[in-house]
Amino acid sequence: MSPSPVPGVWVSAEQEAEQAANQARAAAVAGVSHVIWSTAEDTRKWYALDDDKMPTLQGGYKVPNWDGKGAGDRFFAAAGVPTTYLLTPFHWEAFVSGRAATGPRRRAHPSHAAWGGTAAMPLGEARLPGITAEDIGRCSYPIFKHPARFVGETIGIAGEHTTGNQLAAGLSKVFGEPVRYQHVPAEVFRGLPFPGADLAANMFQFVTDDNGYGRRRDVAVARSLNPSLVGFAEWVAATRGRGPRRSAEDYGGDGNPSEKQTEAAYDAEAFVEQQHRQRDGDRRVESG
Repeated sequence: MSPSPVPGVWVSAEQEAEQAANQARAAAVAGVSHVIWSTAEDTRKWYALDDDKMPTLQGGYKVPNWDGKGAGDRFFAAAGVPTTYLLTPFHWEAFVSGRAATGPRRRAHPSHAAWGGTAAMPLGEARLPGITAEDIGRCSYPIFKHPARFVGETIGIAGEHTTGNQLAAGLSKVFGEPVRYQHVPAEVFRGLPFPGADLAANMFQFVTDDNGYGRRRDVAVARSLNPSLVGFAEWVAATRGRGPRRSAEDYGGDGNPSEKQTEAAYDAEAFVEQQHRQRDGDRRVESG
């Protein structure tokens, strides 16, 4: 059981919490015997709102969509609904489905995306836990089958933890054209000209900081629930050549995204270079 799909890329923290409260009340009224709540960390437990290490967003959150999910946990407990709290990672399909990425093109899509041959994200040398969407369901099935064992527990799952370079190499095979990993520092990523850049930067900062995000998403736990768990290389092999290709309606005659699609688009590499040049210029002015 998880928040209903909503239009747009991000859901506000208030909406996340409201959805959790509504679903908890509905489950209690219906007498549901066991709920799996797809949750996330409330990152404010690690970063106080006055902690400048991670900027505060939307007036009271660090990673709003995750904070809202994590804050929603309490509604299930308060409603007395038998609940298992499931921590899931990024699912790899998002890199090719259009939710987080689309096919490689000459310009970068507003996300941690593979577009223009570049997978640009604030990941550094860290590893990103991931999983197939189908395996989330396969791991959930035995939890539903054995509620007595899992009610009240928080279970974290992953199919594999991959580096940025491993992700790019796999996406190259999926799309059938080279994709290069580019680390973009979080402080630079926050300034990228698309809605949600600051949220995505905070999200990746939480993933890469030493707070246990990866350890809480355990491949061994997932495999114990689902012995047929798919690793990244297996997913790439199954998805290879099936990356999306846009139609004439989606793109202009030159193969670039339409004006509507490029409103928030950016060239990540050019933007990073511009930021570095500006920073170098500022330093020269200060020293002069």
